Amino acid sequence: MPVNKPNQNEQIPPKPQSKTLIYVLLLVVLLSLGVSGFLFYQNYELKQQLSQIQKSFITTPSPKPTQLPTASASPSPTETTYDKEKTECISKGGEWKLAGLALDERCFIKMKDANKDCSNSDDCEGTCLAPEKCRLGDKVVGKCSEYDLTLGCHSRVEGGKAMPVLCID
Repeated sequence: MPVNKPNQNEQIPPKPQSKTLIYVLLLVVLLSLGVSGFLFYQNYELKQQLSQIQKSFITTPSPKPTQLPTASASPSPTETTYDKEKTECISKGGEWKLAGLALDERCFIKMKDANKDCSNSDDCEGTCLAPEKCRLGDKVVGKCSEYDLTLGCHSRVEGGKAMPVLCID
C-alpha cells in the first residue's frame, strides 16, 4: 500500500490536546502576571500614601492655639497665647522647638545645674533622674535633668531611691 506523504507546502494541523494545553499555560502565565502586577501597583500606591502622611507630620507645624477670652487682662487681638509663650520662652533663654509624639512646639529651658549629682528632686532646678540601668527601690545617685521639661520614660530619684518609671509626652 502506498503511503501518502504530506506535501511540503501543506502544514500538519496540531493535535487538539496540545492546543488546549498551550491555551491553559498561556492563561496561567497571563493571570499570574496580572495578579503580580496588580499587587505591585497596590503596594506602590500604599507606599505613596504612607509617604504623604509622613511628610505631613514632619512638614506641617501644629496649628497655633488662639487665646481664650479672659475677664482680666485683654491682650491685643493679634497677639495669641502661642505668641506670648514663644516670646516669653526665648526671653528666658529657652529653646522653642517641636517635641513629643504630637510634635507640639514647646519651650525647653536649660537648667544651670544639669548633670549635677542628686538624691532628690529638691536638689535640682529640674528633676533628679535615676540612672537607666536601675530597678525600682535601688539606692542610687541621680543626675539633675538638662531641661525643665523632660519628655520620654524616666525614673526619678527621691530620698536616694529609684522611683517607678514615668512616661511623659
